[in-house]
Amino acid sequence: MPKMLYITNIYEDKSDGIWNKIKYNVLAYQRLGFDVDFAYRKEDGFYVIENEPYTENSKSQVVECIYKDLFYYNLSLKINCEYDLVYIRKPVGGAGFIFLKALLKKLKNNRRCKIVFEIPTFPYEKEINTARLKISDLILKCCLPFTYKYIDVITYMGDKYERIWGVPTLRIANGIDLNFINVVRTELKPLNDEFIFVGVARLSFWHGYDRLIKAIYNYKGKYTLKFIIVGSGEPEMSALQEKVRQYGIQDNILFTGSKSGNELDAIYEQAHVCVDSLGRHRSGSFYNSSLKSKEYTAKGLPFIKSHMDDSFMDVDFIFDVTPDEKDIDVKEIIQWYSSLSLDTPARMRHFAHDNLSWDIQCKKILNELLIK
Repeated sequence: MPKMLYITNIYEDKSDGIWNKIKYNVLAYQRLGFDVDFAYRKEDGFYVIENEPYTENSKSQVVECIYKDLFYYNLSLKINCEYDLVYIRKPVGGAGFIFLKALLKKLKNNRRCKIVFEIPTFPYEKEINTARLKISDLILKCCLPFTYKYIDVITYMGDKYERIWGVPTLRIANGIDLNFINVVRTELKPLNDEFIFVGVARLSFWHGYDRLIKAIYNYKGKYTLKFIIVGSGEPEMSALQEKVRQYGIQDNILFTGSKSGNELDAIYEQAHVCVDSLGRHRSGSFYNSSLKSKEYTAKGLPFIKSHMDDSFMDVDFIFDVTPDEKDIDVKEIIQWYSSLSLDTPARMRHFAHDNLSWDIQCKKILNELLIK
């Protein structure tokens, strides 16, 4: 059985969509026949290497790490077996990146080892909007010449590039695990007096929720509009709340904070239409492969977005708004929703089963590296 090491500096958080994506990713490699070691930081703050995660045979060993920036270095001291595949989910940079070379060099002592480096979104520079993040990215860029020679392929989501930082690339899409995503409904929710939008995100400026808030303010029609925003994230949440106050539409916009599990499903059940990113163009890219859009699809919830996504070609359950700052016309969205067939949610679930699993994306990576 081939051996894999999956490394992330994302902290364990069962309510976080990014953490769940990583979980789905690990499970997919296990289904594809890998014996996986998973290196990460647990909710209790301890760094661990967990063998066979999410199984009855799971067992962990602690990676002694007083400072988070020493994670890669301490991990290099701890690992004592040879891996066929190593998958590293890109950190944002920072001092910890300085020690990545020590880990990569040790892993490459095994000449069979293939190292994959994931950049969740590329280009990402316009998402870096604070001094701390800019310094972290500068450290990353300074360290790259000492690390990229150990990397076999960079996986990423974004516009097409043959190489990133001189390393061959493989463009992938986000995936899901349907075993963990239940269906909200199998038939379209009927229209009555209200039309309800639901958006779930770790809020950032590129989600573009302000565009829909403005559209609700401008709407003149027979339906009472509501937009339920699930999630948190500063400074974007405060900016959105201030805009709602300026427009005087506090009764139409509800901020719930972060929700998961049954609480989140109860909110989804209220939705006619869900909201994916409406402002990806603000971060310099017109392409995105969001995890949330795949989850909406698996749950049977039609949604709106503004970017291109190759996972969804010629489907009727998505309404595309323009990838710019033009006003959104809610009447057009309601008209589109009214045109959908009653069985749209069931068709969406079937589409997710056939097209959106992480297994499909992981097989792309294995084929690229010729690992069987």
